Amino acid sequence: MRIARVLCALFVAFSCVPAVASAQRDPALTAQRNPSLPPEGPGPLYWPKNEPPAVTPADLERLSREPSVKEGMRRQLREQAEQLRLAQQQPRPDDGFRPVSELPPEDRLPAAPMLVGAYVFVMLALFAYVVSLSRRLNAVSRDIVRIDAQLKQR
Repeated sequence: MRIARVLCALFVAFSCVPAVASAQRDPALTAQRNPSLPPEGPGPLYWPKNEPPAVTPADLERLSREPSVKEGMRRQLREQAEQLRLAQQQPRPDDGFRPVSELPPEDRLPAAPMLVGAYVFVMLALFAYVVSLSRRLNAVSRDIVRIDAQLKQR
């Protein structure tokens, strides 16, 4: 009977964990924030990787044609414009990240079955541990009763 109570308590405790965690994250389910607490921190910083360059090769060519620019500076501007053109023509290296929506269906891993499988595995492991523990406790209690009976006979 104790084992059934323990299993029920474990089941209730583990089945409530995802609900409590989602309630803490969802502002609609939580109460109003206490005004005496400090404010929430800022969100994560985001620096986009694919920003267009601040200066284009056309801008550099235009600057090199200005009459106020000296010849040495013109040569440097033309070289920089050529380097920018070459850098823009080269394909950008793939950093390995692709949104899930762009992946083919055979490469997508559904998260729900894995999560349920993990919960089932943990619950089965806990159940096996409780059963093992109850068997050992029953064996110890039988030994205590046997030893008590032997002591009473003496």
